[in-house]
Amino acid sequence: MINLLEKIFKFKENNSNIKTELLAGITTFFTMSYLLVLSPKILTKAGLTLEPTIAITALTVFFCSIIMGLIANKPYVLAPFLGDTAFIVYTIVISLGFPIETIFASLFIIGILLLIMTLTNVRIKIVDMIPTTLKLTYCIGLGLFFIFLSLKDIGIVNFTQKTIPIESGNFTSINILLGLFCFILLITLIKKNIKGAVIISIITTTLLGIIIGDVELPKNILTIPTTINDSILQLDINKRIFTNILPIIYLNKYRYSWCISKFGI
Repeated sequence: MINLLEKIFKFKENNSNIKTELLAGITTFFTMSYLLVLSPKILTKAGLTLEPTIAITALTVFFCSIIMGLIANKPYVLAPFLGDTAFIVYTIVISLGFPIETIFASLFIIGILLLIMTLTNVRIKIVDMIPTTLKLTYCIGLGLFFIFLSLKDIGIVNFTQKTIPIESGNFTSINILLGLFCFILLITLIKKNIKGAVIISIITTTLLGIIIGDVELPKNILTIPTTINDSILQLDINKRIFTNILPIIYLNKYRYSWCISKFGI
């Protein structure tokens, strides 16, 4: 079995081994597993049902990552980009008022276009035309966006309906204290060059949350969604796609293409 894995993934050739890859895989899963809930949760604001959307997100991550590993031999996890999800839901659906079915159709067309442009190397040429300083600002903005999402998720900042759009949370709450504990533990372990710092921090904080009663254990280990019909092939192709939505989403994707390819974010 080990020889077969070595033959497929070429661990020695890439200065790696099975132990390192397993630890990296587990760490990656726990680090990004929030996406399986957070991305569908955002999409529910556009009218989708939570359980089927979680199932579709999980299947998308699974099949795309398997293809990346077996065909490209790259240890990358491919998943729906949280920045795109938030942009589509909050800006295009909620603010601009476009139906989600029209967005699905637009994304389907963009996917085909990007596939063709990737196979013909046109996509790389377009990305290379963007000035480096502009690309770096996208990366910085993307990083700040994820930081803000983390702060919002643990309750350090909250949205308000007042003149000031956000306000500080209650720093005595268990949720915030656990988040700060996880962050401090993570920085400490990284500073000491301890392997698996991320996974250790996540597991330790989760166990601590279970002990003090802030984290609830799942009621079911496995559940099957009753239907996914409201999320599968719900495409509404009309002229508004080409005149309004398609250019907006297409340009938004290119904002992050260089960041993702350069820094793996």
